Amino acid sequence: GFTFSPEVARGTVEFRAGAIADVASDGGGSIRIVANTIDLSSSSLYAGIGEGLGTPTSQAGTIVLEARDRVRLSGTSQIFNDLRLGGSGTSGNVQLTARDVQVLEGSQISASTFGRGNSGSVHIVAGDRILFSGIRPDGLSSSAAFSNVNNGAVGNGGNLRLAAPIIELRDGAQL
Repeated sequence: GFTFSPEVARGTVEFRAGAIADVASDGGGSIRIVANTIDLSSSSLYAGIGEGLGTPTSQAGTIVLEARDRVRLSGTSQIFNDLRLGGSGTSGNVQLTARDVQVLEGSQISASTFGRGNSGSVHIVAGDRILFSGIRPDGLSSSAAFSNVNNGAVGNGGNLRLAAPIIELRDGAQL
């Protein structure tokens, strides 16, 4: 993997207006973003094992967002590392690290299984605060983090770990 010198200046990474990064396949496929600030607005990051793909030994890659200052998801953004319907294997993990992590306006984070295999885990670590707040404008879903075995899937759920001095869930948010 890549390593970054502590002296390297980090900038802002933004995904806006329906931007999508999708590396789901039959195994592997990772996303790693290292920045000062990471903002997703109405955008999606997808990894995992694709629909109908994989074998029992397939392992999805990892989604890692690492920011010195803030990771912010808004406008129903999604970070999903799932084993999709009809797939086999193990979904990957989602890891967010920053001073401040905000999951807003119905945005969601998932490491779940819809197929035959285990879920990955969601790990969120913040130096100051983790905030989950709000629902989608259409009211269909809340800001949330999941590691589920969904209806019809076969496997074990993963872990959901949040670590910060302040963890806030409000306005319909779910874990």
